[in-house]
Amino acid sequence: MGQGRQLDFLNSFAIGQPYIVSYDMAFPYSVCAGYQDNGSWCGPSRRRQGELTNADWTTVGGGDGFYTAQDPTDPNTIYVESQGGNMSRLNFATGDRVALQKPNYRPRYTVFEDSIVIERPDTTRPETAAQRRRIAELRLRQRADSAEIDLRWNWNTPFLISATTRRPFTPARTR
Repeated sequence: MGQGRQLDFLNSFAIGQPYIVSYDMAFPYSVCAGYQDNGSWCGPSRRRQGELTNADWTTVGGGDGFYTAQDPTDPNTIYVESQGGNMSRLNFATGDRVALQKPNYRPRYTVFEDSIVIERPDTTRPETAAQRRRIAELRLRQRADSAEIDLRWNWNTPFLISATTRRPFTPARTR
């Protein structure tokens, strides 16, 4: 028989898996980061007295936290991103959050579907040659427009704050 052993459980390591770290222009500055499986968090770069603790950090985004960025002229405005390019803007002072809409082909696709219904409103009657031709043309335009507008979003979609508009900008669209 083996001897019994005592095992020490050391639960004091500050471990996280940040994707991207950002900071604001306040003094002292704040640091924000998106963490693997743990959302996005912000905290101060230092305290007047004592060490930083977990209580100094505030969650600012959910999901898999990825990119974060603070407005260079307003440290209370924080942009966060989670999987699939889902972004929001948070006013840290008021707690107000605005989801930022990413471009989408779906509304344009639906317009073409409506045009097809208008072209052939009664599907109980046989399709005429003119209707068949016109519907084929609409389907071609629908596919072409959808391919042009359909932006693919990476698992972690990079963005930066535009120097002129102070809004997020995704540097490249991917197909």
